[in-house]
Amino acid sequence: MVVCYARRIWPKFFRDGADMLFRSHEDKASALKQSYDICISGTGPAGITLALKLAARKHRVLLLEAGDLHFDPRSNDVYKGTNSGQDYFACNVSRQRFFGGTSNHWGGMCHALEARDFAQRSYVPHSGWPIEKADLDPYRQETIGILDVKFLPAPDYLGVQHQDAHLQKLDFGYSDPPTRFKNKYLRAIEASENITALLNANVVDIVLTEDGGRIKALQVSDYEGNTLTARATCFSICHGGIENARTLLNANRQIATGIGNGADLVGRFFMEHPHFVVATAIINHENAKISPYTRAKPGSLPVAYYEPRRDFQDLRGILSFGARFIPTSGFYSNPDKYSFKRRLRRFVCESDALLSLSEAVDSDGHVNCPYDMVFRTAAEQKPNPASRVSLGEEVDQFGLRRVDVSWQLSEQDKNTLRQSALEVGRVMAQKDLGRVKLPEWLLDTSLSFPDTHHDEVAGFHHMGTTRMASSSKEGVVDENLRVFGVDNLYIGGSSVFPTSSHVNPTFTIVQLSLRLADHLDRRLHLG
Repeated sequence: MVVCYARRIWPKFFRDGADMLFRSHEDKASALKQSYDICISGTGPAGITLALKLAARKHRVLLLEAGDLHFDPRSNDVYKGTNSGQDYFACNVSRQRFFGGTSNHWGGMCHALEARDFAQRSYVPHSGWPIEKADLDPYRQETIGILDVKFLPAPDYLGVQHQDAHLQKLDFGYSDPPTRFKNKYLRAIEASENITALLNANVVDIVLTEDGGRIKALQVSDYEGNTLTARATCFSICHGGIENARTLLNANRQIATGIGNGADLVGRFFMEHPHFVVATAIINHENAKISPYTRAKPGSLPVAYYEPRRDFQDLRGILSFGARFIPTSGFYSNPDKYSFKRRLRRFVCESDALLSLSEAVDSDGHVNCPYDMVFRTAAEQKPNPASRVSLGEEVDQFGLRRVDVSWQLSEQDKNTLRQSALEVGRVMAQKDLGRVKLPEWLLDTSLSFPDTHHDEVAGFHHMGTTRMASSSKEGVVDENLRVFGVDNLYIGGSSVFPTSSHVNPTFTIVQLSLRLADHLDRRLHLG
């Protein structure tokens, strides 16, 4: 089991966590004279999981990390790019380019995909995976150990346990504190006799055979301009949901459109998890089974999570979502000062007329109508070929074109957010648990959304740009994550997701890496 490595007692010379990681050009050159079964580029959850699993199977692994052990502005600069679609985070903010990858800012939430997430849906074009949940289930327990996941039952503030409800309670898994792959697995990688790890090793080109059917080598450069050649039997690119596409598109010296891009699909179908506040609410504590104000303290009430049942999605023609029931500061005020009806009247009727009521006006002259809860929805995004990662005009220090992210949300995405709020409101009104208010942007018919200055917007979850499919006409990699048309090149990470569900992708990323390790193990043993 991979998780056992971190529990061993290591020799004194491993104490600084950097002794066996090659930084200098001379050490790297010496290391690259050896032969390797697989070269893995990227040390996030996908790359490290794959490396440790294959090393445990006695395969020789070359592990490349473009950054160092800690944040380095030189490395982060490579991630800079442009955004040309829906307002989104700066390209070098939502990613981490040093050892451990995006696990360095992972929040710890995770959940496995459900069977319905793999299915094709008639009202969701381009939906459906070429694998099923059963293909990943054998890796569930190992993934729990790798990520240190604990599953804690979430509260059910809405009381939706009955099968006739359109919503169902969701129990997320948590890694708390979040597992940082550098902290947990660095020493195991150093101690492994079968892993050679290089720091500051940037892949600047992918060298194909003359017929383009195999990878011969990766061209690797450090920040001083030294270039080396990394050779192996098989290769796996694990650069993340944006950078995987950028790497393939920039590898255009032998194939003008980039590797794996014969159908113009590399970089398309870029997906995120839209994260927006879709409603605010006041609670009727006479009916709601929530701790009363007088007993509640800030932070004492856990967040509740709800997702739609499949029949509700089919009925409304919407995507999956996770509605998060989050207590706010208003929840902790004194309920005896105003009755529920009076609070409701103020909540619904914020208007100039209320300004004559001194007790309803705060120090800034605004109507003071505190709410108890916000509902934040994290939603699945419709697979959309127009939502894409492409190459911009500027180049980085290696001469590679920087990325442009054009995140595009659709009417189906907005309606999913809207239906999540309406359904929560319907349940609360039907049971007289409270009342909700939807924001104006959610109710209008345009494709307007709050920007990054006014809401969370998204979850730093980059998916879909090298999607998995049954054929090269529909995707970039096959069911074993091999790039179509290239015999020995594999992609790791959530860029292979054909659809996104609404749950955080880390759990599925690790499951897919363990499955890929088994596939490569069989292949390498067969020669």
